[in-house]
Amino acid sequence: MAPLACGGAFAPLRAGPARCAGLWCVARGVKPETCTTLREAAERQGGIPRVILKRGKARLFHLGSHLVFSGAIDRVEGVRMPTHGDTVLLYDGSKMLLGWGLFNPDSMYRVRIMQRCQDAEQQPQCALDLWQLLQTRIEEAVTLRRALGFPSEETNAYRLINSDGDHLSGLVVDVLGDLLVAAPGAAWLQINRQTVVNLLMECTGIRNVIWRPTAGSMEQEGLHDVDAEIFSEGRELASEQVEIREGSIPFLASPFGQKTGFYMDQRDSRAVIRRLAKGQEVLDVYCYSGGFAINAALGGARGVVGVDSSAPAIELAEKNATLSGVSDACSFTQADATQYLELAKQEGRLWDLVVLDPPKLAPNRQSLQRAIPHYRRINRAAIRVLRRGGLLMTCTCSGAMTQSNKFLDVVKQAADAEGRRVTVLRVAGASADHSVSASHPEANYLTNVLCRVL
Repeated sequence: MAPLACGGAFAPLRAGPARCAGLWCVARGVKPETCTTLREAAERQGGIPRVILKRGKARLFHLGSHLVFSGAIDRVEGVRMPTHGDTVLLYDGSKMLLGWGLFNPDSMYRVRIMQRCQDAEQQPQCALDLWQLLQTRIEEAVTLRRALGFPSEETNAYRLINSDGDHLSGLVVDVLGDLLVAAPGAAWLQINRQTVVNLLMECTGIRNVIWRPTAGSMEQEGLHDVDAEIFSEGRELASEQVEIREGSIPFLASPFGQKTGFYMDQRDSRAVIRRLAKGQEVLDVYCYSGGFAINAALGGARGVVGVDSSAPAIELAEKNATLSGVSDACSFTQADATQYLELAKQEGRLWDLVVLDPPKLAPNRQSLQRAIPHYRRINRAAIRVLRRGGLLMTCTCSGAMTQSNKFLDVVKQAADAEGRRVTVLRVAGASADHSVSASHPEANYLTNVLCRVL
């Protein structure tokens, strides 16, 4: 497969100040003549448009930020305006070269930086070569997951690529056994989807890919009416469900259902529930496909109830309970969570262990203040049906809530309102395969709190 071309004829690259790569390379034991800098690559290709930042806007990018908002840009130079997915060079306000990225005239993320100058000096083969960069970073993601123990005999479902955490902005890929489910959320990925799919197959050896663009994100990226696609070599992917393993437990996952088909981010927390459930009455609210409920049953719970408002989710949870041989220990109910909890309180029903894992209630910071009362209300309702001394595992998957550090306060306020006292036993995030870049900590979205409620 040949490297992707930048395309288009642009004015020659203007001369301007740039870091000299030679001394940088010598200081790190790299011979200057073998270090292909980004500037040298740009001069060889020629005609690449230039995005110039406003003065004072470069600091974040020196620190590793990779998303350039439209408000940070002073001007774009070139014969013509770059369009969706075009390669651009990024400069600070003094015309110092910062890196290269992919342009989108419609997105609030006007440029997604693919390599900074120092990254290009470390991996010169990737400089302005999207195909090589994709191959390198997918291989790095595969290597990291193998180091984390994925896949294994016990677990064959995991997050392979976690967007910026694996330096592939906008790309999420999950492995479901012998199936890859990709959820691209950026225009550059949709434009280059065949290349991305080919490299995913090549680097993983998995020949079946479901490409599921995130509709809302694609709209924001300026692409409309983007449909899911199936790429397969020798397998029929029409089935709505595939069987996977997590901790030696079989599950049916729905790759055409919620997210990419299975919530791998809660893997470690499901294992905690399995260890804690012996002899307990367990309630799993917002149970989806029954992950927490089935782990509780396999852990020896006296009885398990799962609740979800989605009929397909309840059907899938029941199938999973049967698959694991715990259908007698589990019962699943289709109901609105708050209504179910209110009715259970009226009937005097109590549980020893309650899991509360609602959908995203605050999709952004602007909606956080409206979401806080809702979080408080559902946690209060869960505490009402929890025996004194019982355990509550309560979660938020809203990045705005997690980044605000207010979730523990919300749980405490809910307990205070019921005259109860909370002791925090564990605070966790997503499982380790959901990598997060130190330069992009706002990608932390999940908070899972285990507490004792007296």
